[in-house]
Amino acid sequence: MNVEQQLIVGFKESERRRIESFLDKLLPHLEIGEFVIVGGLAIRFHLTSRGIEFPTRPFNDLDLIMKTKHTLRPTVTRDFLISHYHVVPGQVPYIALVDAVNRMKADVFNYDPAPEKVVAVGYKNYQLDIVSIEDQLIETVADCTRVLLTDKFPLDPKQIDDAKLSMKIADM
Repeated sequence: MNVEQQLIVGFKESERRRIESFLDKLLPHLEIGEFVIVGGLAIRFHLTSRGIEFPTRPFNDLDLIMKTKHTLRPTVTRDFLISHYHVVPGQVPYIALVDAVNRMKADVFNYDPAPEKVVAVGYKNYQLDIVSIEDQLIETVADCTRVLLTDKFPLDPKQIDDAKLSMKIADM
């Protein structure tokens, strides 16, 4: 596992402070090492760390995958509202946590499929795992494919943009 620094990169200062406030509030409610940061924050980290500019867009949510249902402590309800809770038998439930103060949410997903590679990234006194760009690219393309095949929802153009940018640095 590679260890890199500076998780929150490529944001305006005000946005960076808001994300830090959100993480500082969320991390005490998680078992460190039992979750992986995925999605937009992971993509932005990998691209920015390699000198590729990430499109300017607001940061609205943090995506996490949890290894077990015990990764997220019950104390989370002290600081977050649970806006959605969806149980799938035999899996970690999907949970949407909302922080009304920072106007952000965390989407918590099942750790399946597990990423093949994670990168440990420094954040304050923590080493947090983020998904590799290769695993994130695979998931992004799979998400796009699911949306296109089901034809129930429109495909968000940012997913295509994220895939194209990720392909510039993924070792595939």
